[in-house]
Amino acid sequence: MPTRTLSSKGKMRTKSQDNTNEKIHIKPIRFIFICNINSRSEVNTFMAAASTIKKDYEKFFPQHRTEVHLIDSAKSLNEKLSGQADEIVKSIDFVGHGGHEMIGIMDEDNNRTSLMMDDVYFFFQFWFSDRLEVSDLDFHSLMKNVKIEIHGCKTSDKKFLEKNIAKNISQKLYNDGKILSYVIGHGNQANPGSDPKRQDYRHDARFIYHNGNIVTYKPKKGALYTIEKGHLSEMGIENAIRAQFYDNK
Repeated sequence: MPTRTLSSKGKMRTKSQDNTNEKIHIKPIRFIFICNINSRSEVNTFMAAASTIKKDYEKFFPQHRTEVHLIDSAKSLNEKLSGQADEIVKSIDFVGHGGHEMIGIMDEDNNRTSLMMDDVYFFFQFWFSDRLEVSDLDFHSLMKNVKIEIHGCKTSDKKFLEKNIAKNISQKLYNDGKILSYVIGHGNQANPGSDPKRQDYRHDARFIYHNGNIVTYKPKKGALYTIEKGHLSEMGIENAIRAQFYDNK
């Protein structure tokens, strides 16, 4: 029988009894996390939007594996990420409620178990019985060019001391060595659109953060993940990050 061990870069190494080696590449993962809330109808809307995102990923990136999970706490999110191999997660989408200071999550007992921006828990400690801050997250499984997109209201709103959770996460990613990573958040209210057959939050005013800085990105017409449909070209954003922050430095 072959014996298998998982390498640090998300590859499965197989060694058979006759000492021949065969490398089996595990597909990069795209996680879509539906953030639980105490409203069945709203969770259903989040699920429909997650299904739209999943279909797009499967269409544009068939070489990747897309997984959808309902999470009831930031701790369960962290457990899912920490349980993966090194540098195997290509993207994370959060679908749920948000604010400049948090990604909103509730458990089945209606306790607020959200992911909070660093250093703001003091202001909200009476609202949240159990939560994590961004600095608590384990990002070892994320690729260096990981994309995180938050489909929730005001997650890139800068009205609170020029800070927001999208910016905070982008700084954490960079500090953890994810040098081409970026985070997309809504600057104002997010809505799933008017088409009941295609619920989708990827439209209206959004900002892209890399290491706490806003990325200047103007997609070309017809680019992969076209802006006309509310999507943003992942390669286009990575090239914009290189040009804005690294080229000629």
